[in-house]
Amino acid sequence: MILLSATLGLFTGIYHYRHHGDHKFDLPLEWIHVGAMIGIFALAEFIYRMNFSNESSFVSSRKDLLLITVENFNKRVERGEALVILDDLVLDIKKYQWDHPGGTFSLK
Repeated sequence: MILLSATLGLFTGIYHYRHHGDHKFDLPLEWIHVGAMIGIFALAEFIYRMNFSNESSFVSSRKDLLLITVENFNKRVERGEALVILDDLVLDIKKYQWDHPGGTFSLK
């Protein structure tokens, strides 16, 4: 919302500067600015969608799910496996813990 209001402010400022007073030039800067902002937003959206499509899922299908007991979960954690419970799923986070924003120590 802030970017939209800033773009609107720049557009109206450039338009007013160009059409009022002694500043006579034919280059439509306000429309160039709007085109550049649309291009930047489109590029950011494209980059976001490309990164989102490359993310791997924790579960490839429901057939891959295994049921384990709480005792089995606790034994596996005591043996050093990096497991967490999230929304009734037991996830092995060993290969994801290095990418965690809080670092690996926050997951231990």
